[in-house]
Amino acid sequence: MKINSDKIKALRKAKKISQSELSKAVGVTQGMISQIEQGTRNVSADTIEQLAKILGCSVDELSKDGEPTPFVRLVRNCKSLTESQIIAVNHVVCALIAKKWMDK
Repeated sequence: MKINSDKIKALRKAKKISQSELSKAVGVTQGMISQIEQGTRNVSADTIEQLAKILGCSVDELSKDGEPTPFVRLVRNCKSLTESQIIAVNHVVCALIAKKWMDK
């Protein structure tokens, strides 16, 4: 996912959090936070989730140009899905939640 590195830096500074403090909270190195803020580092979905949580914003707000993630777009378009497609999406989401829960 492309992220808005300027937004991450601005939110971090607004909260008066150092790169070192943010890195510890997210569970990455300070160097990685620096690279993220410079826009030279790819970021995993888990890291983006953690950044959003710590910085007090949504994942969408951290995406480049504020564009919604593919999952958010899918949820917004659920009205156009058939019943069987909704059931399939539900199974995938439940499996992802169960995997995340099992990983803890």
